[in-house]
This record gives sequence, structure tokens and C-alpha cells, in this order.
Amino acid sequence: NRTSEDFQGLFGYVSEESVIKNLGLENYKINGNDNLGGIVVYLEGTMKNCYSIGEINGGNNVGGIAGFVSNTGLINTSYTKGDLNGINNVGGIAGISEGTIENTYSYCNINGNVNVGGIVGLSFGNISKTLSLGLITGVSNIGGIVGAIHSGHLDIGFALNYSVDASIGSVN
Repeated sequence: NRTSEDFQGLFGYVSEESVIKNLGLENYKINGNDNLGGIVVYLEGTMKNCYSIGEINGGNNVGGIAGFVSNTGLINTSYTKGDLNGINNVGGIAGISEGTIENTYSYCNINGNVNVGGIVGLSFGNISKTLSLGLITGVSNIGGIVGAIHSGHLDIGFALNYSVDASIGSVN
């Protein structure tokens, strides 16, 4: 319950050579400022078969599994459930992603301001084979899968959100 502090999560940084697999985190609550992730704040490595069930309340770059996924980062066969509240770049799996997110699902209630997505808030990477469920609300760039895509691509994403009109909020 450190509402003024940045960089909160189970792991602060996971390097490119590292692999986290078969990890589950349940019944947690993070109250922080910017760069918050349920399992990891900054991911350069690989996460496989992981899940996160809890609540995060923060500012910018808030993700149910990772706050930020670098271009070498990979999240595969993982899911998240819970409530996420942030300001900008808020996503069920990742707040911002430059890497690859595949075979994932999010069943979250997500609330933010700009770049709010069921899987990723702001994407510069690749997203494939994803499912998003839950209530998603925001002001602009709100999408069932991704709030905004600046580069990369989205392939086979299903959004069953009863609060948004599109899978992608904005493509730049």
C-alpha cells in the first residue's frame, strides 16, 4: 500500500536470459503510482504458464501481469483476472508492450483514461491468439484487445467486452 511509489510488482526486472514459468499469484492488492505489474514490472525475458489474480490501482503503465514488456519480452500461455485501475496505458496482460504476447486471456474489469485495453494498453509489438472478457472503461483509445497500436500487429484476438465498440481503440 505504497500509493506514491513507482515500480511495484512481485519482480521488478526480469532480464532477457531469464524464464519465469508455472507461477501463480493470487489475492494480492497493489496500490502504487506508475509502472505496476501483477507479476513483473519490466519484462525483457520470457513468461510461460503464469497467472495473476488480484487488484492493481495506480497511474501510468499498469498491467495485470507486466507493467512493461520490452522488444525481447515474451508472455505465452498466461492469464489474468481481477480489477485494474490506472490513468494511461492500462492493460489486462501488459500496460505497454514492445514484445510478443500470445495464447493469453484476460478476465478483468479495467478502468483508465487513455490507451486502455483488455490485453494491452499501448502496443508496439505483436499480439496473437488472445481473449479478453470483462468491463473496460476509459476516455480515449479504448479497445477490447488493445487500446492503441503504434507498430507490430494483432492476429486472432477475441474481445467479448460489453463496454467497448472495437477490438482496437486506435491504430497509429
